[in-house]
Amino acid sequence: MGAHDKLVMGEKLHSHRIGDGTGTTGNGIDLSGIKCSISPWTYFKGAIAHCMVWGGLQLGALSPVVTLATYQLLGPRCAVLFLAFAILSVLAPSRHSPAFCRFYLGSAACVGGSTVWVPDKILQLLQGRGYLVCFHPHGILPLGFSFNGALRVKAEAPEQFLPASFNFPKDCNGVQAPVLWRVPFFAPALRMWDACTPATKGNMKKLLAAKAAFGIIPGGSEDVAIHEHGKENVYINSRYGFIKYALQHGYSLILAYTFGENDQFYSLSCLRPLNLWLVKRFGFVLPIFWGKTFFPLLPRGGGLNTIYGRVIHLPTIHDPTFEDLVKWHALYVEELKSMFDEYKVKFGFGDRAGLVVSPGGAMRCGDEVFGVAEGALRSFIESSRWFAALIPRGLSGVEMSSLPTVSLTLAAAMDFGRVVHGDVVVIQAGAGGTGCAALAALRRCGALPMATAKKQCFLRVRCGVQNVSSTRSGQTFLLDFFENLPPRCLGASFMVNSLTHDDFIPRGLSILAPGGRAVELGKLRVWSVQAVNRFREDILYATMLLGRCH
Repeated sequence: MGAHDKLVMGEKLHSHRIGDGTGTTGNGIDLSGIKCSISPWTYFKGAIAHCMVWGGLQLGALSPVVTLATYQLLGPRCAVLFLAFAILSVLAPSRHSPAFCRFYLGSAACVGGSTVWVPDKILQLLQGRGYLVCFHPHGILPLGFSFNGALRVKAEAPEQFLPASFNFPKDCNGVQAPVLWRVPFFAPALRMWDACTPATKGNMKKLLAAKAAFGIIPGGSEDVAIHEHGKENVYINSRYGFIKYALQHGYSLILAYTFGENDQFYSLSCLRPLNLWLVKRFGFVLPIFWGKTFFPLLPRGGGLNTIYGRVIHLPTIHDPTFEDLVKWHALYVEELKSMFDEYKVKFGFGDRAGLVVSPGGAMRCGDEVFGVAEGALRSFIESSRWFAALIPRGLSGVEMSSLPTVSLTLAAAMDFGRVVHGDVVVIQAGAGGTGCAALAALRRCGALPMATAKKQCFLRVRCGVQNVSSTRSGQTFLLDFFENLPPRCLGASFMVNSLTHDDFIPRGLSILAPGGRAVELGKLRVWSVQAVNRFREDILYATMLLGRCH
C-alpha cells in the first residue's frame, strides 16, 4: 500500500527567493517578507530576458501571420528571409548554456520575485531520485514551473539560485508539450535551458526507467484554455496518464502549487470553448492575453510562491487496472485540494484585521480595519479599499477577523435563496462559522431554521434553534425533519448543504418543496447541476465557492 504525507503545521519551511538581484534564503514559517524590493535596473534586465524568451514564443506561434504581413508590407524577399530565419531557429543545433539559464532566471524580477517553499520532510525526499514533481497551475505562461524547478540547478553559479541545503539532483529534468520544440524562435531557448524534454511516451519511459527526478504540469494546454485572471482554475479531473506511469515504476508524487501564477496575465475567457476544442483536436491553444498596460507581454507582478506541500508514495503496479487509476487519481485530487486550502491564506487571500499605516481613499492612518487581503498572515500588506471596512466600535480586531469569508459566503447564499418570513430553511453543519451566521440571519428575517450539527446542545442553548438533528446519520436527519415539519408545509424552501457522506445530498434534495432552492458549499464528491436536474427538475441548485457561483 502507498501512503501520503501531510505537512504538520509548525514544521520548518525552507525558502529561497530569486528576482531581487541577490537571492534570499529563509527558514521557518514567518511569511512577512514574501514580496521583495526590486530596483529599476534589476526589473529592466529581467524584462529584457522575459521578452526575449516568451516574446520569441509569441513570435514563433504567429510566424505564418507575420510572414504574410511581411510579404504584403515589405515584399517577397523580406518574407522569404523571415521564413528562412524561422525555420533555421528550429533546425539549427544548440546546446545547454548555463549562462543563458542564469540570464533567464533574472526575469523573475518581472513577476515581483519568485520563491520556492519546501518543508523539512519533502526537502529530504527532493535530494534523492525516483520522484515526480507535479506543478499546478500552468497559467498563461508556465512561470512557476520555469522559475522554481529544474532550471535553478542548470544555471551558471547554481548556488545563487538554490542554496546547498536544497541539494536537488544535478540531472533533474522536466517535460513539456512536444509542439514547443517546433515553435520558431522559442525552440533554441528550450535547448539552451536543457531543463525540459518533449513529453512523448518514449521520453517519459526513459526518464522513469532511469529513476530520474523530473517535473511535469499535469494540466497542460487545458490549464491554459481555462485560465481566468484571479481564479485558481486547475484542469486535473481527466488526467490519468501520469498516474499510470508513476504506478508502473513505483514513483513518489510531490504536489507543488504556485500561488500568483494566474494573477500575472488577463485573458479572454469567452474563448474557452474554442481553446478547449483546439486542444482536443490539434493539441495546442491560442490564448489572447495581456499583462502590463504599457507593455502587454510583461506580467502584472505581485510575486510567485511555489509550495512543495504534499507527497504521495505510490506502490509499484506493473499493469494497473482502471480501478487502480481511479483510486490513486482520486487521492491525488483530494490531496491537491487539501494542500490548496491549507496554504491559500498564507499565499493567497484570507481574513485579516489591523491598523492602517499608509492610508488611501477615505481612510486615515491609525484606523482599525478588517476585510480580505492577499497574504493575510504577513506583517504588512497592501489592500484595495474595496476589500476593507472600519471595525465597529465595541468590537475587537480578533472578533472581526473571523467574519469576512463567513459573511461573504452567507451573503451569496442568502441572495440565491431569497428567504422570506415564514420559510423553512435547512442549514447543514449549523455549528460552523457560516452555519451560525446563517442561523442568526434567519432569526432576523423571521424564517424557521432547522439544522444539523454534532454539537446539538450548543445550537439549542446558545443559538436558540429548536429543531436540530445529527450530522452522522442521513436516515436520522430525514426522520427528524419530517417529524418537526409544520402542518400543511410541503418541505423546505431553502437548504445550505456541506455534507456529502451517507447520502446527505439526495436526502437533502428530497426534503425541498417544489420550487425550492439549494446551495452546495462542499468541494469533494458534490453533485453537478446536471445530476441534480436528473434527480429533481422542480428545484434550483447551485454549487458555490468564494468568488464563484454556478
